[in-house]
Amino acid sequence: MKRTAMGLVLFVYVLSVVCGAKDKAPEVTTRVFDAPIDKVYAAAVQVASVDFNLKAAVKEAYTVNFFVSGNAPFVLTAICTNRGNNQTEVAVSVVPAEGNAQVFHVRGTREKLRSSFWQEMQVALNHMQTSPSTVTSEDKSKSSEMFSTITVMSVPEGAEIAVDQKFAGNTPSTLHVPDGDHTIAITSKGYQKWERSMTLHAGESITISATLDKDQPQTSK
Repeated sequence: MKRTAMGLVLFVYVLSVVCGAKDKAPEVTTRVFDAPIDKVYAAAVQVASVDFNLKAAVKEAYTVNFFVSGNAPFVLTAICTNRGNNQTEVAVSVVPAEGNAQVFHVRGTREKLRSSFWQEMQVALNHMQTSPSTVTSEDKSKSSEMFSTITVMSVPEGAEIAVDQKFAGNTPSTLHVPDGDHTIAITSKGYQKWERSMTLHAGESITISATLDKDQPQTSK
């Protein structure tokens, strides 16, 4: 009887590991939008910033990284590819973030996140493609949140970038940040923290070149 019970426990454990590994494996889905790549990329950045948590947006690679926080965090990556004929393909992967203890139902959660992203992408693109002559004052108020482009470079390269205390990538990177007041911090092991507070205006592009000072060695008294 004890052997049967132990065997059942072992079977359930192995099943949970196998199912968990299968659910947590990378999985990519794609969609093609009838719009140029710059517009699709801008829509992806907007959706990642407004409906999720933007981590980093690299325009040179047309790649957007964002995440969902909480008890079961997930990391999402959207990559835009120009397919010609005014069409852009978007590939989205959704994987559990480090520390996500969820074993079952991962596949269902990923599907919900993807569906939400695709839906908001289409809404954002429809709004962008609306003729200016038909945009109402209500539409303008809905699109009041616009973005600034920040190119961040540092010496040494590879330093971590944080926007308002949230990780946004490593230098060099091009980020898209909502207009308003923000704090940009650049850190690297063995160097002193570089930090600036600034006010960003919609549509502007700025470049940050930060030279980090080395940490001062501690001297014993």
